Amino acid sequence: GYLSADAFGSMQETPPWNASAGASGAIAGLSLVFWWVIIRLVGWIRYKATHVKAQEGDRDSELAFAVYKAWEARVEAAENEAAAFSIGLVLTQTVRFGICGKPQHIHGVQKNPHSSQINQLLFFGLACGLFIWFFKFLSRKFGHYADKIRRGLDLACAMSAFTMAWSLHYWGRWRFWYATMNKGLIGGGDVMTGQIVMAMFFSTVLSMVILALFRLRSSMATPDNVELVTILITAFNILIGLAWQTCFQTANEQVVGHLLEESSHKAYGRSAIGAVLCIIVAPAWFIYILPNSYFYEKELALFEEIKNKFMEEAKAGEEGQAAEEPASAAPASS
Repeated sequence: GYLSADAFGSMQETPPWNASAGASGAIAGLSLVFWWVIIRLVGWIRYKATHVKAQEGDRDSELAFAVYKAWEARVEAAENEAAAFSIGLVLTQTVRFGICGKPQHIHGVQKNPHSSQINQLLFFGLACGLFIWFFKFLSRKFGHYADKIRRGLDLACAMSAFTMAWSLHYWGRWRFWYATMNKGLIGGGDVMTGQIVMAMFFSTVLSMVILALFRLRSSMATPDNVELVTILITAFNILIGLAWQTCFQTANEQVVGHLLEESSHKAYGRSAIGAVLCIIVAPAWFIYILPNSYFYEKELALFEEIKNKFMEEAKAGEEGQAAEEPASAAPASS
């Protein structure tokens, strides 16, 4: 998802796509077509490789099919999130182009001296939040008519959430430098210090928002409302991640810029630092974060629920069969 976002976002900064907001918006359509092809292709491969059919009366095959459908639903959600992350950036960049009248870089220091433009981006992000509810409402009303309709509306809902996250991300960076008159709270305008201060501030505020949403979700009874709040939580988690990603990226650029001179060496240096960070972070994420994630726990609980349900039905069937055997044997003995 991030590689696609970086690729399409960089395309928007190059000719002929940087000529106008409309040309920049064409990249959004291109990225949507790209992800539609990827999702269809991966779905076809997944169906051919792992599809499970339930045989009527066979408890094992029915259990396997139920677990497969639960796993497939989670895979589809992950695909929607990856696509929405990329498309959300492209849409946000198009809107920023339209607001400012010129192409906006996806990386680097984000400063804007016009308060009205900063507010416009905020209003756009909040409007995307309303579209999350709108598309989820449509999914509840019309998603049962066809699986493709449901999948398309779920993707649109995810796109709204991630576009909101990207918009609020750039709005926050614009607002921070504008409010501090390009000096930052501390550091006298040092970019690295400013990025860290922003990340810490956003993490603190958004963590409180996420905790409030967790409490709200635990009090909800309907699965649709729970899923809606979960989408918001995911968007705010992405927003925190983007804030810290900016810090790491700035540090990477500054270290490489001070140590290396040639552009090719800088590219290799940035890639090497990124690879080292992945090697360090990935095992910790897999061992400590993934097992405690909400979706992981939800999938385990769902698997246990399905398993217990089939075991209870099988046990009830065996007890019923055992009760019928003495009744059928009594007339024969008489």
